Amino acid sequence: MKLCEKLYELRRAAGLSQEELAERLNVSRQAVSKWENGAAQPELSKLVELSRLYGVSVDELLSLEEAEKGDAKAASSVDSSTPAPAQDTLAAPKKVRRQKLLLGAAAVCLALAVGLALYNNHRVKQLEWQVSSLQSQIMSVQSSLSSQIAGISSSVREAMEESATLTAQFDYTVKRFDLDTYTCTVAFALRPKTVQEDLAVSLRLRSLASDDGTAAVELVRDEYDVYRGETVLSMNDDGFEATAAYDTGGERQLETIRDLPGFADEALPKLYEDLSFGYVLSRSYSVSDIRCSVKGWEDEDHRTANLYLGAYDAALRSAWLDYRVDGKSAAQSTLRFMEVDDKRSAVQWWISDIPDESTAGVYSIYGAEGVEFGLPYGAELQVVFHAELTDGTRLSAMLTREIMPSANNSADGEGEGPAMPIVLTKD
Repeated sequence: MKLCEKLYELRRAAGLSQEELAERLNVSRQAVSKWENGAAQPELSKLVELSRLYGVSVDELLSLEEAEKGDAKAASSVDSSTPAPAQDTLAAPKKVRRQKLLLGAAAVCLALAVGLALYNNHRVKQLEWQVSSLQSQIMSVQSSLSSQIAGISSSVREAMEESATLTAQFDYTVKRFDLDTYTCTVAFALRPKTVQEDLAVSLRLRSLASDDGTAAVELVRDEYDVYRGETVLSMNDDGFEATAAYDTGGERQLETIRDLPGFADEALPKLYEDLSFGYVLSRSYSVSDIRCSVKGWEDEDHRTANLYLGAYDAALRSAWLDYRVDGKSAAQSTLRFMEVDDKRSAVQWWISDIPDESTAGVYSIYGAEGVEFGLPYGAELQVVFHAELTDGTRLSAMLTREIMPSANNSADGEGEGPAMPIVLTKD
């Protein structure tokens, strides 16, 4: 059906004349007549007004794909005496408006539901954050209280233990050692908290390695109310448990003081820092052998090691470096040394076991004398530190050991370090 025919049928179905339709659309009757005759087409705005007036969509108004109706049905649809089609057409806009209202109400309800859900979710997260913050604050307060309680408990316990102890001070000093028996003499000093006229104090030292090794030391009170005594102990033991016995008026009280370390490390001499970096050993390769030269240091600012004699009752007489090729001495470099006095006590932070009140037996070693020597390819070079004491005892320690490269490959070879423990020998 053509558009002009549709317009004519819809006007007749609505029961309107061309004059009435023209008045509603604000056009002339001739314009309406031209639309229905097909002589002219209505404007888009007029088509929209016609669709609203007839209760149909613009798409339906412009559709040209409707099938032809039967003659009987077409006749009945254009019969002006039948009002039913006009009534159905007028009822259609009300149904559409009702559906739109329902859809709008549903959309509003859905939007409200979504907004409420988002708000509730935000509130839940905010409450969870507040609860988590409160829990963190509670845990922080609990931790602080626990720390304070632990600190108070520790202070109270220490105060109670301090008040319950019998010993005010305890100390010891390694005085000398004997390499033949591998023993050392240790002097002990103990100050009780309370001193009575009939108080007798003794010390029991139990070896930590075995229960059989136990030594008893009788302590004698001096004019300063300090109990002192000496004993000879083996340097093979790794440590001792020190227990003090207090005897007063026939009653004995025992108190474990502390565990003492083995005395070998404190008694025997030690070389602090490796002397091997204190000289520059340069090499040059020739057809026959390797030439080595040692650059010496001339002043004590380049000192490279400190020698601690421990409990050895002697002084340092001389010191030197021995460069040995395949076990035989190839050259010797004289070292300078200086006894460390109280003004140069900075060395003590290296040597923790030196008594604070004295630096006796500590020597600063420096000034390696320059030498030059040659050695064959593939030979073994050893650099050995030597020191001679005033009683004739010699100290030695291997600083480096290196295998020279072969004649075919100057890049191979091997070495090892740092300094090995000091070895004591007697002439």
